[in-house]
Amino acid sequence: MSLKKAQAKTAQKWIRDKAKNPNCPKCDRNEWTIGDLVKSPSYEKGGLLFGGDVGFPLLVVKCDNCGYVEQWAADAIGIG
Repeated sequence: MSLKKAQAKTAQKWIRDKAKNPNCPKCDRNEWTIGDLVKSPSYEKGGLLFGGDVGFPLLVVKCDNCGYVEQWAADAIGIG
């Protein structure tokens, strides 16, 4: 799900306030792009279940230098 401008701003500020070290853990650069919300996969009855109404929303954030991807719980940020 695509973020609205206000959600992206909220996420950017939240991550900036919460992240102890804003640099990428792989390349040590601070060049990020806020991506979309995705649903996490869930386990149901012993199996991995994708899609549907399961899981919880995650914000995807990508390092522009090396491509490393982080995921943040959207509900913690206040955008989920």
